[in-house]
Amino acid sequence: MTIIQAKPIIANKFWIVEEDGSKVATLRKNEENKFILSNEQGVKVFNNKESVTQQFGKGFFAKIIKEADNSLPNEVHGYSCSSERGRSRSRCTAVGGPACSCLRVRCLCSTEKCIPRV
Repeated sequence: MTIIQAKPIIANKFWIVEEDGSKVATLRKNEENKFILSNEQGVKVFNNKESVTQQFGKGFFAKIIKEADNSLPNEVHGYSCSSERGRSRSRCTAVGGPACSCLRVRCLCSTEKCIPRV
């Protein structure tokens, strides 16, 4: 059985349409509240969301539930570090890489180049 679903990229505005997990089209809602489906064969316009679900079925618009990632990084730009959670942001200015920002009280890199971020 083939499963076709639209996975939201921008809530209520833009979706990637997948068939059995492979991208087959994009779907967007324009300023006139019409739905435009684009794929290799061309473009199809639907007047409303109901006409889209009539064409593809009730389960077409996938509901993606994301779980929060509470893990802390063990490495910043190739340098090992230990981190503590906190309300302030810190910035690692380790040699050889751009500055990174994270939600940590402090980031203790082996280079000791981490500074509080305002």
